[in-house]
Amino acid sequence: MKRIIAQSSLQQHDFVVNREIGLYSRKNGLVQNFYQKDLSNHFGCVNALNFSGNQDFFLSGGDDRSVLMWKTSEALLKKRPEAMKMDSEHISNIFAVEFNCNGNIAYSGGNDCILFAHDCSTGKLIRSYTITCPVFDVDAHVNSSALLASSEGNGSVEFFDVRDKSSESILHIELSSRHERVYTGRYNPAVPNQFLIASSRDLQVHDLRFLTRKDVYKGLLSTPLQNNVMFANWNSKGTGVIALEAGHYPIYYDLMEKNVVRLLDDCYSNYHTVKSADLIDDRYFVSGSDTFDLFIWDLEKKEEERGCQKASSFKDYVVKSSDHKLEGHRSIVNNVCYSSFNDILISSGVEKIVKVWCPYAVLNSYKEPNKREIGSLAGFLRADSDEGEDIETLLYFDSLLMDPGMDLFNEELNFDDDEDSSDSNNVYKTNQAQEVS
Repeated sequence: MKRIIAQSSLQQHDFVVNREIGLYSRKNGLVQNFYQKDLSNHFGCVNALNFSGNQDFFLSGGDDRSVLMWKTSEALLKKRPEAMKMDSEHISNIFAVEFNCNGNIAYSGGNDCILFAHDCSTGKLIRSYTITCPVFDVDAHVNSSALLASSEGNGSVEFFDVRDKSSESILHIELSSRHERVYTGRYNPAVPNQFLIASSRDLQVHDLRFLTRKDVYKGLLSTPLQNNVMFANWNSKGTGVIALEAGHYPIYYDLMEKNVVRLLDDCYSNYHTVKSADLIDDRYFVSGSDTFDLFIWDLEKKEEERGCQKASSFKDYVVKSSDHKLEGHRSIVNNVCYSSFNDILISSGVEKIVKVWCPYAVLNSYKEPNKREIGSLAGFLRADSDEGEDIETLLYFDSLLMDPGMDLFNEELNFDDDEDSSDSNNVYKTNQAQEVS
């Protein structure tokens, strides 16, 4: 992999941002047709994606244990863009990647219980932390370039300062049970002392100034959620929360209006892997599905839900179907991120690729994907290299989807270090569904 000099892609390619037709406009809404482009530098499932603050770069990580940094303009404008590979590899699957707020440090964590910090300009390792359990999520402080939070598999969140020469955390949140797992922890972008935690039990907001206040919203965000909240994040203003629960519909909480919105679609499925979600202009909710597709809901199309049993002061709404279904992935879609500056989506999952979704044509993009039917041996793409399709992995996940009695989120978690990782490394956001209780 080649090195990338950290300079602004937006300065070089203003037209990528300053165009008349984009993915979303307030007048016309979301575009109806998307171009898609496949980026190939990974050799295994891609479990984690994240843009830098200025969105000139994005990170990806997965089962090949490598952290890659992509230049966004090259991903759009080059026929076959190459990513910069960080020097230190993990020894097991990567579950999380993140930039610090200045965009000069790349964090990564995963199943090997290690948290890395790399220099984005050189790819060199700055420092590492040894954690006592798998790292499911990493989030950087919105204002301080040295602070980060690590969400972990033993029901805790640890906060670190990379300026501190010791490897000890400076702050620690421990949930009620060590059997509880924290899948996501996120700083509020407007009020950083508020910290959102999604766990195998519920959804909470903690005040980092007063750790004895365990839930700022006093359980309101846990209704109608039940358990296994695999993902949660704030909207851009810190006034709303998006959440995904295993085996259930996506949820949006409007904290200002005190509304909870359930997002429904008969074709959407979320049983077999841990997934993420994102918002487009704080209006459209986008998330991947077991059906190989991305679903997009328009929050402005919510309708009041009548006749439901109220369990909180929040008013209940429902969006009865998605607005868009993006087809093109050839297996389960786990991750999605939106770039407002570049007006694109990126997504990944069981495949070895990162897919870019654009409202405009770019080099090597296309509109009509080569679709694949679940369980079919026909239509596989020829694997000319290690970056080609892994037929065995795709068929394995097909077998999960074809078994109507297989709900992997009810299986016991097992993070034994002495297991043979060659067969068990498809964990967490790809094969992770086997390990979520």
